[in-house]
Amino acid sequence: MNFFVISDIHGSIEALEKAMERFQVEKADYIIICGDFLNHGPRNPLPEGYNTKAVAEKLNSIKDNFTKLPNSFGHITSAPIFLPR
Repeated sequence: MNFFVISDIHGSIEALEKAMERFQVEKADYIIICGDFLNHGPRNPLPEGYNTKAVAEKLNSIKDNFTKLPNSFGHITSAPIFLPR
């Protein structure tokens, strides 16, 4: 089994789409997201393509193929993401 690890999407649908393209190129089986996937943080500017709703929808559409490791705000920022149990 091959794992594809990403982090720090910060709510950018553009960043997630680029990562998903690479995921397909690598033919990985599973994605591990290491935090910071929806929130951009209070000290950071909005990233290009900032669209947390689109990021949540995209992640929900592949929920059987990924897991997350939340950051310090994970309990707040991951609320719209539905993961398999």
